[in-house]
Parts: sequence; structure tokens; C-alpha cells
Amino acid sequence: MTWNNGQHGNVLCVKLGSIFGGPCIGLSAGSVGLSISTMADNEPTATVYTQAAGNIETIATLGTFATPTAGKCRFRGVDYFNHAGVYELQLDDSRYAVPGATALALSFNGAMFLSSGDAVIELVAHKPQDPMMGLLVGAVKKNTAFPNFAFPMFDSSGALKTGLTVTASLRKDAGSFATASGTVTEIGTTGWYTVDLVPAETNAKVMAFSATASGAVPTCTTIITQA
Repeated sequence: MTWNNGQHGNVLCVKLGSIFGGPCIGLSAGSVGLSISTMADNEPTATVYTQAAGNIETIATLGTFATPTAGKCRFRGVDYFNHAGVYELQLDDSRYAVPGATALALSFNGAMFLSSGDAVIELVAHKPQDPMMGLLVGAVKKNTAFPNFAFPMFDSSGALKTGLTVTASLRKDAGSFATASGTVTEIGTTGWYTVDLVPAETNAKVMAFSATASGAVPTCTTIITQA
């Protein structure tokens, strides 16, 4: 699995085995002895969450990220009947944003019948030389307002850039680029920004979106609208 270093709101699924050879089912945040260890490849010590210390929380809604309480993580089984042994893990965003890290190792152990499980997530730096940040298909409905269109801004090193004054521009089909009518605002101090798109701006089959700011690499994406 490969994610950007600094990517946030991550929902991770892992499959854990039992000491008997099959999937390990029935684990929860309260499973006695459960320990979840995380360690970036450039860290001298691991960050460990344990049931004994009370720093493993449950997940209220599977598939929906909720920032864990400070110093804790979230853990819950997905579906014991259809996906036996599969568990969802939610870590604080900081665990995926260790400066200079290229990998994050995860280890699960300690609970009854759990065979130690391990996973490694590759962390890659955003490549600012790549002009296209992605392709969105059907995420925006044609000629319909789309509030809170969110996008990240990065500096030349690939780190999320906060505190920017961002100009968002749009090109509809074969037209020219024009400045978006909405004001770009930052989501807290995250390096992620939003802008409200009005119906006139989404009235196209193909939209090109560009966000620029002094001290940041342009963020660009192509949007294919839903009719």
C-alpha cells in the first residue's frame, strides 16, 4: 500500500490471522492484551497503543474517519461473516506525516488467539513536478452548485502548505480559464483549502481546475461532470 507522506483522514483495513491458521475474529478495542505498534522507518522508537493503557478506541462508523483522542487510535472489526479477520484501523494524521519517513510499519499482537500481524505502508513525497493531481469523474453534477470543493496545496518539497492566499481558476470545456467566483478558505491550518463552485461554473462536461498561490506549487485537476 502506498500513500502520500502527510495524507490525512486515512482509513486502513488489515487482515489478521489466528494462532490456529485461519482468520482471527472477534477482536475489538477492548480485547485484553491487544497491542498496536506503529513505527516510521526513521524513528528511533515505536508509538504503541494498548488495551491495557486504554488508548485503543472503537470506531463509531466504519469507513468514516474520526480523529482519535490525543494519544489514542481507533480499531474495530469490519464484518465477521463476510470479511472474517478484517479490521479497520484509524490513526492520528501525524503518524502518516513523519518528516522524511518513507514507510510506516504496523504490528498487531498480544490478544488471545491473535497471531502477530504486520503491515507496511509506503509513504511517498508528493511530486510537485507532476502537473495533474487527479481525475474526478462524476463527483460534480453539471450546472449544479458544489460547495466546499476541497484540494491540497504543497510547497516545493512536497509538504502541505498552510496560510496561503489561493487563487482558484476554472476552464469549462473549450473555453478560457477564469477566476472562480468563490473565496478560497483554508480548512483550519491543514494545508487543505476549499472553494464553493456555483452552477454557472459547473455548467460544462469537462472542467479544468487550477489553484495557485505564492510559495506553493500549483494544484491542478480535471473534472468530468455528471449530467
